[in-house]
Amino acid sequence: MKWPTPWQRCIAPRLMKPPDVAAPAEPQLTLEQVRAVLADKSRMGFTAEIRTLLQKYGAAKLSGIDPVHYKALVADAEVLGDG
Repeated sequence: MKWPTPWQRCIAPRLMKPPDVAAPAEPQLTLEQVRAVLADKSRMGFTAEIRTLLQKYGAAKLSGIDPVHYKALVADAEVLGDG
């Protein structure tokens, strides 16, 4: 019987199999964070565009938007005025 070398016991398994590490969860945006972004854009004169974005996500008011869509809504709002 052949005994494994220290390298085979300690190092080789780490090189062969990547660690099972879950990707860190991306923090969810809160209603207050989204409201702050939209309020900023509204003060910059994009009130009509903000209303259009809210309708795009199925609501007349921010409180009616599903939190799942907050990230996309903020991404859409952030491009307002960049063109």
